[in-house]
Amino acid sequence: MVFAQLTYRESLRDIEVCLRT
Repeated sequence: MVFAQLTYRESLRDIEVCLRT
């Protein structure tokens, strides 16, 4: 469960970076 949450946050961060660019 924790691993899934970590991956979810990682993906969210990746999307944020994409939007920032």
